Amino acid sequence: MARRPPDLSAYVGIAAKITTLHAALGQQSYPASQLHEALGLAPQCIAPALRMLGWQRTQLWDRTTQHKRRLRVWWTPPGGMPPRGPRGRPAIDIEAMLADLVLASDTNK
Repeated sequence: MARRPPDLSAYVGIAAKITTLHAALGQQSYPASQLHEALGLAPQCIAPALRMLGWQRTQLWDRTTQHKRRLRVWWTPPGGMPPRGPRGRPAIDIEAMLADLVLASDTNK
């Protein structure tokens, strides 16, 4: 039995809210959490409307302050540039490392 195509008329109101939000903010890309908070809707309701509008979904790995990896989802409107993840090794702050060593050696005395 053939599947029925999804009824997209239910997402027209959500698509109007997304378009209004994008016109007000004008960002290149939006984190999924920002769209979720701004619209007050579940991500499962927002995703079909974004696809209907032609937005691109991008997933990026990043690290939290506790150095744990997490997968972040970004939505980019047509014509926008999706965010890129960091390339290469992170920069090392030598002065901060030396200051920590000096502090540690002072407390051990």
